[in-house]
Amino acid sequence: MELTRPVCQNGNECSGIGVVVADVRLRGALVRSGDGMFRLFFFSLATTVCLLTAPAAEQAEKRVANDRFERRLAQPVAVTIRGRSLRETLLSLAREYHVAIMLDRRLDAEQDVDLMARDVSLRELFDDLAGQLDIGVTPLGPVVYFGPLEDVRQLRTVLATRKEGLRRLSRDAQKRLSKPSALRWDALSTPQDLFSDLAQRYRIQIVNPQALPHDLWAAGELPPLDAATQLTLLGAGFHTTFELLDGGKKLRLVPIPSRPTIERIYSVEANQLSRRVRQLTEKIPEAQLQGSGTQIRLRGRIEDHELAAALLSGELRQQPSPAKKKARPSPAGSQVYSLRVEAPLRAVLSGLSRQIGFKLQLDSEAITAKSIDLDQVISVDVQEVPLRSLLKSILEPARLNFRQEDGLIEIFPDAP
Repeated sequence: MELTRPVCQNGNECSGIGVVVADVRLRGALVRSGDGMFRLFFFSLATTVCLLTAPAAEQAEKRVANDRFERRLAQPVAVTIRGRSLRETLLSLAREYHVAIMLDRRLDAEQDVDLMARDVSLRELFDDLAGQLDIGVTPLGPVVYFGPLEDVRQLRTVLATRKEGLRRLSRDAQKRLSKPSALRWDALSTPQDLFSDLAQRYRIQIVNPQALPHDLWAAGELPPLDAATQLTLLGAGFHTTFELLDGGKKLRLVPIPSRPTIERIYSVEANQLSRRVRQLTEKIPEAQLQGSGTQIRLRGRIEDHELAAALLSGELRQQPSPAKKKARPSPAGSQVYSLRVEAPLRAVLSGLSRQIGFKLQLDSEAITAKSIDLDQVISVDVQEVPLRSLLKSILEPARLNFRQEDGLIEIFPDAP
């Protein structure tokens, strides 16, 4: 299939399909057009960027807050897609469900899509769509990224390794590079222009900007993201990531590793070590595992670590509380809890929610504004404590607080 290069407003040829949502007329039986829309970011087949965006006032009004992202992916959907291009399909889904979507520049945005779904979540719909086209899909921050299957499979791990590198920097450097920032660019911008803008915003020098190939992009923008996530999104289509130098004052653009991994250590009861190693080996066969004493050393993708943390958080036990004087019952009853785990905070919270039967609601926007990383590794070791004490032991080291009522636990940054 041959793609026709469009002409930009200044008469020059853009390497891509420059479209503004307000000017698009969509036809077919996918979803209603709707007034509300977010942004849809595209990288097209012909080494191009295509950004479809609502008018500025509507963007501000309809912008999806980060704390709603997971809920939007979990919302039930029912769609019928017949004979639509991938570009049109994702545009309609982004507009209808207010989710930012980015399509890797190496994919054919004009390939046909036929898909029918009923009573599935938006996340499941994205997975089904990617499976049908034999491509990959993954969330990176508040952006859903579609790209080549093997590359997408490694992308979250690539981002996790970059963030691990940030944690070894000084506190000032971490704060500077973790601050969310929006990125906008004009038509005919080059990748070098975008990376140069990022470098200026984050006061960092790129030592080899020539590593990026020449390209011309249509006008576009990214939502507020930290430096590592922006660099990962922009570099992915070129199979490029970065490494930090000189204490975070410089970075070098490098190829994405063929099999990126990250190593973490998990604590377990000594008498459970063999059983836990067998369990993880069975469930995560691609990961490298080594057990010794009360620790399991695991090297694998970030998804492997999330699964391991979820499995090991099964050590969270609800136990009858010793007899006490009558007191006003809490929502969790008279139970006490024990937890021993070293794992990413996000995975611990996910496992906790399943175990205690409470819904956890994260104020992601406020958490991001305070530069708190939900993927940071935390260590918890408590025995037979009430729910509130358990939550404090998990959240306080990460500078987080919580509010609990009616089966809901809201999590937000701690007051300074």
